[in-house]
Parts: sequence; C-alpha cells; structure tokens
Amino acid sequence: MKRLVVILLLFAVGFVRAQEERVDPPQIAMKIGLSETIELNGTLVTFSEVLEDSRCPREVQCVWAGRARVSVRIVAPEGDEISRELIFGAKKQEETVNRIVVETDDFHYEAIGVSPYPKVPGEELDYSLLIKKVKKKD
Repeated sequence: MKRLVVILLLFAVGFVRAQEERVDPPQIAMKIGLSETIELNGTLVTFSEVLEDSRCPREVQCVWAGRARVSVRIVAPEGDEISRELIFGAKKQEETVNRIVVETDDFHYEAIGVSPYPKVPGEELDYSLLIKKVKKKD
C-alpha cells in the first residue's frame, strides 16, 4: 500500500512539474532571394549581394570555419535609404556584428542566416537571406 501511495505521489509531482515548464513557440523565418525585395512593417528590404562566402564546405575539413558577408538595401517609409553589411560566422577584430534589419517600438526583424550552406568548394549557389521577427522584451 505504501508503494502505491509513493508511486502516486511521484506521478502527481511529475505531472505538476511538467505543467510548469514553458515551451517557446517555433520561430518562423522569412526567406528573401538574392536581388529580391520584401516589405517589413512599411520598410523595403532588398538582399543586394553576397560580398563574401568563405564558409567551410560540409564535405571539406577546414582550419577556419569561415563566414558569409552580405549587403542589404533598406528604404524607410519616409524614403531614407541605407545599405547595411551583415556578417554570419567569424568576424574580424575591428568588426561589429549587428543583424537587425528593421526595428519598431514593439519588435525588430533580425537576419539569422544565409542559405544554402556550401557543400563543395567553388559551388554556384542560389542564395537567400533568412529573417525572423523578434518581439522586444518588456
């Protein structure tokens, strides 16, 4: 009888504990092809060019993991235009990494990667930029 009570108690504690754990919702990324333009909260974002892709191909053993650098053109609703360089992977000492593309009061759009990842050296790739919407913490 004591074993049954202990088992039921452990089950109840485990059930309550499982209900307390918070699960984050999945993140959905938007995909922008090279030379394509999308609108993010009234701001136009164009994936202009791939400046560098020195990422180590999957089927090659490299000493340095490498990086990808891309350029995006951002046109604000007021017409102001800027070009921003985004870095994914290794950065040089004098560089800073800021992947926020568009920012509002409640959230921002952040670039999270360049795809596809190279498989073999010298491969021609059909690049796309991945951007996710992030809610700002209160």
